[in-house]
Amino acid sequence: MSNRKGWVKLHRKIVDNPLWQEKPYDKAHAWLDLIMLTNSQETKISLKHGDEIRVMRSELFTSVRFLCERWGWTRPKVDRFLNRLESNGMIKQKSFPSGTAIKVLNYDKYQGKQN
Repeated sequence: MSNRKGWVKLHRKIVDNPLWQEKPYDKAHAWLDLIMLTNSQETKISLKHGDEIRVMRSELFTSVRFLCERWGWTRPKVDRFLNRLESNGMIKQKSFPSGTAIKVLNYDKYQGKQN
C-alpha cells in the first residue's frame, strides 16, 4: 500500500515528454493536463480581434477544439468530460465567441501557495 500523504512535484515541462503526448488521453491524464494548463499567476491574453482579457490564477482560456486536438478526443467527449468535471464541483466553465474560460476550483489545494 502506498503512502498517499504529502506532495508530488511535477514540473510543467512534463508535457513536453513523448509519454505525456501519447493519445488518446485517459480522463485522469486530461484532468492533470487541465491543471497544468491553468495559469499559476494572473496574465493578460490578446485575442484575435485586438481585445485583451485578464486570466487569473486558477483559470485558463482555451478552446474546445484545442483540447480535442491535444487529448485526441472528439468534441462530444470533451464536452461531456468538462460538464462532468463541472457537475462534480471540480471546474466552472463559461463559453465565449472567442473561446472557453475554465476555472479550476480548489486550485490552491492542488498547487499550494506560491513561494
